[in-house]
Amino acid sequence: MKDLETGETREATPKVDISSVIEKEAIRLNTTEGDVSEGRNVERDTLLQDFIPTFAADNLLNYVKREFND
Repeated sequence: MKDLETGETREATPKVDISSVIEKEAIRLNTTEGDVSEGRNVERDTLLQDFIPTFAADNLLNYVKREFND
């Protein structure tokens, strides 16, 4: 991240674990073994609650601002 006004840079990246979503999709595509008893709605909810809010453009901007204000 870089503060464009001061030029200061920091190493900070938001982290979101979506490995369960990827694993379940791999099972559905017969790429790996496993059971997927729930429907895709569970994965959609995970992405909606965790991934999308974190990486939405306005949220990333707020994340960067918070990091520099700490």
